[in-house]
Amino acid sequence: MLEENCYDKIVVFVYSKVNGNELNKKLCKNGINSAFISSDLSKSKRNKILSAFRLGQINVLISTSLLSQGVNLG
Repeated sequence: MLEENCYDKIVVFVYSKVNGNELNKKLCKNGINSAFISSDLSKSKRNKILSAFRLGQINVLISTSLLSQGVNLG
């Protein structure tokens, strides 16, 4: 799916922060606009990433369970 570029925005949930960081590095290395968000980031950094995702500057958002806790992606 990613190779065919048939997506606008994708949210990927990962089990651990290590998995999220590794996946983000691989996607970025392959030219896919992605970002990893976790509770380790400051609130302002998380908001900046979420804003970029909403605006379409980031197409793949990778997260631990943080986003499942009521974060508005709209």
